Amino acid sequence: MKLFCSTYAKSDKEYVAFLKSRIVIYIVLGLLGLASIAASMVLSYFYEEKIHDFTEGFFMGVGGGLIAASIVFILRFRKLLKDDELRRKARIAINDERNIQINTEAMKVASFAAFIGIYIAIFVAAVTQPTLAIILSVIVFAVIIVYLIACFVLSKKL
Repeated sequence: MKLFCSTYAKSDKEYVAFLKSRIVIYIVLGLLGLASIAASMVLSYFYEEKIHDFTEGFFMGVGGGLIAASIVFILRFRKLLKDDELRRKARIAINDERNIQINTEAMKVASFAAFIGIYIAIFVAAVTQPTLAIILSVIVFAVIIVYLIACFVLSKKL
């Protein structure tokens, strides 16, 4: 699976640096998972009014998911750092043009589906929770702005 793992590393040394940077990223995500679990526990024990069970479970689930994913990816990247042949094969697979194209097209489809889902959620929220509709609209607007800025910067860079 090549999800969010594209790199321009051409040499083994560059790929090792890439893997080490990813380990740091996943350590941070694992810490965010711990923070989410801690927030759930703090809210449930020290909040004057009992928080909703959904909220407590949501924080716990997100935290647990982040921790589990972080552990899996850190172990995978450490295995690649220790095994030269496995690392070479992984670097070749990640840099393969076909895999890069598949990842790019899949991201386009997922982005489109996410926008459709958010669009539907905005209209549902407009009827039930107008504040949520405004928040979702701002998020969509921000994503579009980031996309336009990225297009501008990448058109100059590439």
